[in-house]
Parts: sequence; C-alpha cells; structure tokens
Amino acid sequence: MAEVDDDAERVVAVVTDEVDGVTHRSVAVIPDGDEIVRLRVEGLRPDRPHRVEIEVDGVLEQQRGSGSFATAPDGPASFRFVAGACARTGSNGAVFDAMLEEDPLFYLMLGDIHYRNLDDDDEDLYRSAYRQVLQQPAQAELYRNVPISYVWDDHDYGPNDSDAGAGGRRAARSVFREMVPHHPLELDGDAAIHRAYTIGRVRFVLTDTRSERTDESMLGVDQLEWLIDELTHASATHGLVVWANSVPWVGETSSDAWARWPEERRRIADALAVAGVDNLVMISGDAHMVAIDDGTNTDYSTDQVGGFPLLHAAALDRPGSEKGGP
Repeated sequence: MAEVDDDAERVVAVVTDEVDGVTHRSVAVIPDGDEIVRLRVEGLRPDRPHRVEIEVDGVLEQQRGSGSFATAPDGPASFRFVAGACARTGSNGAVFDAMLEEDPLFYLMLGDIHYRNLDDDDEDLYRSAYRQVLQQPAQAELYRNVPISYVWDDHDYGPNDSDAGAGGRRAARSVFREMVPHHPLELDGDAAIHRAYTIGRVRFVLTDTRSERTDESMLGVDQLEWLIDELTHASATHGLVVWANSVPWVGETSSDAWARWPEERRRIADALAVAGVDNLVMISGDAHMVAIDDGTNTDYSTDQVGGFPLLHAAALDRPGSEKGGP
C-alpha cells in the first residue's frame, strides 16, 4: 500500500530479492481519489529479504527512497517480532528506532497508534490521523522497512473508553480497510476488524475489542464465536497460538477491560479448558505498563484447570498507568 501525488497516473511496486537479485513487478495501478494505491506482488520466495521501490509513471520515486521487508517463513522456522501500544499523536520517539534495530519480521501494534480521540463520522479526519502518524520520520522509517500488523484500541478508533456507540465507528472501519495494510479480515464492509494468519507454525489471532463492544459484550456474538473457534482449532494445528488482545485480561474491577464482562471471559476460558489448549500466549496493551504473567492469574475457567502466559506490551511513549492485574 502506498500514497502518491494526486497527479500520478500509473504506479508500480518493484520488489527485488536481495539473495538472488530477481525482480518482481506489480500490475500497474491508477491511484484512487485519495491518492492511495494497493499494489500486489506475486511470486516472492518465502523467508527472503527484499527491497521495495515505487515506480510512478515509469520513474522510480526518489523522495521517500526504497524500503525493505522479509517474506515470512513457510514451515518451521525461528523469527522475531516486536510489539507495543500507545504512542502519542505525532510521536517521533527513539523507541521506533530501537524497534527497527531489532530487525523484526513484523511489528505487532496493539492499539492507540495515535490519540486523536475522533468521534465524528468523517472519513477525512481518520485519514488525516493516519497521515500524521506516517509523516513522522522515525515512524515512517520503521513502517518503510518493517511490516505492521495493527489492531486499534480506544483512542485511535474513537474517544477514550470507546465502544460500538462511538460516533466515528463507520468511518473508522472504512478508513482502516482503505489505508491500513492488513491480512484478510474475517468480515467485509462495515464490520469489526478481527482476523487471523499463520507465520511458520504460529497462528496469530487479532481481536477487535472496541467496535462491537456493548454493555452486554466485549466482542459481540459473531466475533466471540469466531474467536473461540479460532483459538481451539488453531491450538490443535499449530505449535503456538498468539492472541493479540488490545485490553487487559487480568483483574476484577476495571470498567474498560475484560473484568467488566466476567461471563464472557469465563466462556472463553471454559472453551480453552474443554479443548485442552496448552499452547496459547496472549499479548495485550492499553494500560501503560510492562507485565508478565506465567499463567498463575490468567485462568478464569469454571474448574480452574490452568491459565496461559500473558505478556503485556509497554506503552511506546506515554506516561505510566495501571489497569487490571492481580
């Protein structure tokens, strides 16, 4: 996905395998009304480093230079990814340079990529917010060289503690699909942004904990059923399942985390227990803190059969806070 000048007529992605020098070109695409193009390049070999350049009207684009990425491994392999959440609007912090230096396969962004707190059904406002993120040099360099796997939280979806009643719900969902690179979503149209994908032997499961949230449910009926099915089946077919859950799981009192929906949390935990899931790891965000739980405090099943490890990703550059936890 790329954004180009409004007078561009023909855009092509040029991707070069940095091992054997083979070059692949996308089909030429005409930019849409918002100067955004989606470029699909096929035939890339797995587990290879690649350089990517953008060709506009027959000339390689020089202003932004080239980017890079590695294709995912196909089958058992070791790989590294970075995870984080909560960056102030317009952040250009050194944390993005530090993540890039880790040379990760991808960046798992768990929400609050900005703090615009939009609450109007105005797609241009959401486009402007994403553009503000992409215009920051440190973030731009990271995204140019590391693929992102991103799910929103409250401040980048809507206002603080937002849910399905947010005024910008439709616009947020639409612009996410338009501007954010993502694996295939489970649902098309005006719907939640949950999805799952496989890298090597690892299944990554990303849930949308905001746009279907109501007083009765964190995820909504359809997403909840999908999640339970995905977690239980993936655990039997993959070596590891990683659930990217953007809000705290552990705790008894928070009004903006899983503690507010204890029955729904118990239903998920009971399904994991019945299926004998023992290869699940959760990564969460939202609270501005670093935390690790070995499973001692994550078991909310009826019979208390055992929890799962939980890693709580630190805020990228926001002040510290606490939410959830034993």
